[in-house]
Amino acid sequence: MNEMELLGRLRDEVPGEVLPVAAESALFTAIGEERSGAVPRSRRPRQQGPRLAGYGRPGRRWPGWVAPLAAAVAVTVVIVGTPAILSAIHAPTARPRAAGAAAPAIAWVAVQHPPTDEVVPIRIATRTVLPPVKTGHGLVAFAITPDGKTIYAASKLASSVTPIRTATRTVLPPIRTCCYPAAIAITPDGKTVYTAEQSTRGKAGHTVIPIRTADNTALPPIQVGRVPAAIAITPNGATAYVANTHSGTVTPIRTATGMPLPAIRVGLDPQAIVITPDGATAYVTTLSGPHSGWVRPIRTASNTALAPIMTGQVPTAIAITPDGSTAYVANSGSGTVTPIRTATNTALRPIKTGKTPGAIAITPDGKTVYVTNVGSGTVTPIRTATNTALRPIKIHGQPAAIAISPDGKTAYVASDGNIRSGWVTPIRTASNTALRPIKLDGLPFAILIAR
Repeated sequence: MNEMELLGRLRDEVPGEVLPVAAESALFTAIGEERSGAVPRSRRPRQQGPRLAGYGRPGRRWPGWVAPLAAAVAVTVVIVGTPAILSAIHAPTARPRAAGAAAPAIAWVAVQHPPTDEVVPIRIATRTVLPPVKTGHGLVAFAITPDGKTIYAASKLASSVTPIRTATRTVLPPIRTCCYPAAIAITPDGKTVYTAEQSTRGKAGHTVIPIRTADNTALPPIQVGRVPAAIAITPNGATAYVANTHSGTVTPIRTATGMPLPAIRVGLDPQAIVITPDGATAYVTTLSGPHSGWVRPIRTASNTALAPIMTGQVPTAIAITPDGSTAYVANSGSGTVTPIRTATNTALRPIKTGKTPGAIAITPDGKTVYVTNVGSGTVTPIRTATNTALRPIKIHGQPAAIAISPDGKTAYVASDGNIRSGWVTPIRTASNTALRPIKLDGLPFAILIAR
């Protein structure tokens, strides 16, 4: 049985088409390790239950999964640090604010803390953990409006999106969605939230649901491909691009009309998507086999897929420098980051990182890329001028997500320690020094910073 047949068999055995994409991606790594005789890395047990497809939180191990499938499911990669997250849960950048006195910066951390998950605010200046804000069960993604006033938290098991007023940390009535929300993004004008809906048993999914932020009303669903898992919106807000993992496509949506355009074929399992600052090109990570991956550029003017760019094994996260000149791709299967020169769509020499790189964040001045290494418990800084990896920074636990303060002076890494606790570790970017970690209850898996 070849890799494609094995992957297809795995999909067929998973109920409700909710196979976690990171597990699916890691399947290729496990196959390669088995063929080479390598022993897959052991992973400690995680909380059971369906998780976010496309962001690499571990999924449920249904009966009938065998090695290397079990090894594949156990790999954890959270793609926070690319504009696709929150699909933008893929590290958020600093948010613009209106003129006036600057408000204190707050780090907002998404934490799995059953039976109800929560968003935990941390006042950065004083390292004060504020009272958590409860969300629905199965929190998988969150995003914040450009003015920083409202967070929208998508809860998969609750089939809802919860608005949170950041000034008062007040929870507004949850907005019901149809199925399993898996990714969330907000238009640059802050008027519309888009949530990708995956199917569940007895409920049709494969849609994107727009939510009007003025009154938090869910609008009619928009049909996309199978298992949508990432969303990115052009800087002018005109088009949303949705990566459909099981269809191997990207669906453009005209935001003015809510109409989907013809799907763009990009390759196997598109997982992360990011758009250049000028809006001219979208870059999508895909798989090409057990030992390599691709990034597929899409020309947004014509919605045309360009020639694929070869990267390392299992590319799972991507971020672009503020000047748009270089995209950095984290290859979780090969322990590397591939820089791509966007002017020519040329892959440069891969940069060695720690084990299982997963999330990427770039400083506002574009001088340093920070990559979390789940398997090593480290963060690797990369100097963009020379594409040189600096000494890895050891942190507490397994790093799941990273975000950088608006002034670029501090990176904040969310990591989990055991089933009951985790940390946020500040890193001083001037010296790449890890400061004393801030302990949290529950498992943090995503982080954003806003004023």
